[in-house]
Amino acid sequence: MLPMTDPSSNPSSFFPHSHGAQFVNTTVNNIAGCMDVIHNNSNQGHRRRRRILRRLFYWLFPVLARSKCPSSLQKVSRSQIIPLEEISSSNRARIHSGKYEGRCVVVKVFQGSQAKKRFLEETRMNSNLFHPSLLNMIAVSPSTPFIVYNDSCSRGSVESRIASTLAQEVFQIVLLGCKIIRELAEGLAYLSDIGPQAGCIGEDDIELLLTDEGVLKIVPDFGSLRNSNTRCESGQIDEDSLWVLFNKLCVKDGRQTFSEATYILHQDSRSRNQSARIEEVSATDTDTEAEDTQNLIPDNISTSNSSEPSVIYRRELLWRGSKHDSQSVAAVARRYRQLWERLNLTVGESYPSYAMSRKQAARPARTVVHRCQGYRKEEITLTSDVSDNAIVSHFTPSLYERCPVCKEIVEEEEFRCACGGNA
Repeated sequence: MLPMTDPSSNPSSFFPHSHGAQFVNTTVNNIAGCMDVIHNNSNQGHRRRRRILRRLFYWLFPVLARSKCPSSLQKVSRSQIIPLEEISSSNRARIHSGKYEGRCVVVKVFQGSQAKKRFLEETRMNSNLFHPSLLNMIAVSPSTPFIVYNDSCSRGSVESRIASTLAQEVFQIVLLGCKIIRELAEGLAYLSDIGPQAGCIGEDDIELLLTDEGVLKIVPDFGSLRNSNTRCESGQIDEDSLWVLFNKLCVKDGRQTFSEATYILHQDSRSRNQSARIEEVSATDTDTEAEDTQNLIPDNISTSNSSEPSVIYRRELLWRGSKHDSQSVAAVARRYRQLWERLNLTVGESYPSYAMSRKQAARPARTVVHRCQGYRKEEITLTSDVSDNAIVSHFTPSLYERCPVCKEIVEEEEFRCACGGNA
């Protein structure tokens, strides 16, 4: 046995400069010290510690990221912001695009008697959030008050952007629709998990924006949210409330975001109830399997039916809500991410039949007299289950819609035969 020595004569055996050392299933004999034997069986509880550290990192990362970022939160004045287009407005806040230090930004200006209170609450909440579907706060003005976000939304509202896409080809509409649903579901799931719970968020407390890069952004009005306790006793998210919120944002106040886009494009006010949409989606498939594989080919690719008269399409994007059952918003996000990735890989090519089936609309309950040769309407209908998505074809227009062929509003008429009598 080696003789005992003074610790100062052999400092290396005491690891004086070591920090954070970890010994797994190891026996360490401290020769120069007190001769104690150190046992460390660290496998026990390792997974639990790892889960705790992961959750702690999940909460701290946004704060640490901002503190190290050279463009961390700054105080700005009104004179430093160049306001551009107003995107949305309410009695609580205005959101508009602008320029700050030469770059495009989003500015949220608080107004009303509770403006400063809402501003402080929103600043506090935003500092703890970090997600692609949420705006990234970079500067604030406590005196005015307003918040500057590092995102560019200079191309208008979500509805106007969708409207411009509806005038394009089917595959572009499908890609955008799937992307919007996916990013909305992802953002809401994150927001409910990390931020305020779904039960305290109403559809009127959220604005939806679309950046110039085509990324959906959720803009909650944190200052108007109520305190909530919507977690179950087990600590899980209240999925029922989250599901209701998700569907309400897709069908807001009975007027879909997608329907608003249709109105912007066609300037009509066609209304159809939910039961009619379900009936159409459940109609029998009319296309053959060969035709189904061609259902999302861009319109500029010619087909063998070139002798047919030219068809003028009116295209709409619809969301069909469904019951919660065992579905979750996070699961919807995963399904739409997978679908969008598959579709995005085959842009400009023939899409496989699983992409979206084609169906023919059921005959309308009320006869529409209006007939224009070459009329065709395609409703790209999305739902929580991607296997139920469909392109529903209509060969006659609905009441009060604008016919894309003659540009006239379809009115109620009484059909008369050539002999002058009623049909």
